[in-house]
Amino acid sequence: MLEESVDLLVINLMNLQSKIQKRVGSSLSIHGLGLSDYFVLNQLYITTSHIMSRNELAERVGLKPVRDHSFIKSARKNRSSRKRNESARQPSKLSQTYSYGKTDL
Repeated sequence: MLEESVDLLVINLMNLQSKIQKRVGSSLSIHGLGLSDYFVLNQLYITTSHIMSRNELAERVGLKPVRDHSFIKSARKNRSSRKRNESARQPSKLSQTYSYGKTDL
């Protein structure tokens, strides 16, 4: 019987948390912010120096801190190589303008 009441309490708390998040989230979305953004900004605001390391900030707001930056480096590498490939395939605006001007002559 005690287990059932504890389970019911946990479910009710989760439902309440969801309702609060939706209500606060909808109010923040008007300003282009999400609830996580608000938590991050609030933690920075309440510190005296308004400066905090990324990992400490993540821990305080309940996000997983980044320990290994290798995936960030590989994502940047993929993004830069993708940009190079796209720019190699497409002529620049200047060359497009020049070629249009040349054919019009």
